[in-house]
Amino acid sequence: MPQDSFTPAGDSSFAALLRQGAPWATVTGFNKASSVVDAGTTDIMFQARLQGSTFHCSRGFMYFDLEGTALPSYTKFIKLRKARLTLTVSSKSGSQANAHKFRIFAMDPATAGFNPHINDYVNFHNNVSSADFEVTGTGTLNCDIIGGRLLKWIETKIKRREDLYLMIRNFNDVGGTDPSGNNYAACRSPTYGTPALKPEFTLSYTLRQGRKALGGGFSNGSVKARGTNGFGNF
Repeated sequence: MPQDSFTPAGDSSFAALLRQGAPWATVTGFNKASSVVDAGTTDIMFQARLQGSTFHCSRGFMYFDLEGTALPSYTKFIKLRKARLTLTVSSKSGSQANAHKFRIFAMDPATAGFNPHINDYVNFHNNVSSADFEVTGTGTLNCDIIGGRLLKWIETKIKRREDLYLMIRNFNDVGGTDPSGNNYAACRSPTYGTPALKPEFTLSYTLRQGRKALGGGFSNGSVKARGTNGFGNF
């Protein structure tokens, strides 16, 4: 099955949308974030934290500028079979049960572009999400999105070269479980200096019947389009 691997270009970026307060149900249900965190070379993917009497809930904001990628023109005719998001986990913490599980959601931000807005905190699609993934250690983490509404959502964005927005929410956030201690995982950000450690998408697909002759170069194997500086600054 043909594949294209790419590190999105242009103004793509990651950030963390953080809400603080109490109780936990209010923190996760509030309609906007307290702040937007850009941690530099390492961004928090998610956080569910209890510090004293204050809860901290962080949701990972991901913006991919597909217009600026090196995806070939024939991708508008694809049938997407799998989308793999590869992250490089730099650190994790927390001993609570399921502390490092998370889910990826489709989202429509309040403000278009790579600058997240505090109102983006709740602008995810609750019924358009991945299966549960888990951070088991540092290093490479492959998140395979296979089937379901989220894969179709990504396919549509790729075909149209539209901005792709995703949100990562931790198990405590999705399941409504009060956190204890500090449960979090962090990954290398799009602005990290080593290209091989930046996030990468790998698309596995078939081409619609009658379109196989278009675009040329559609053969067995993989097409690589990783950029060395494909992400803009946040």
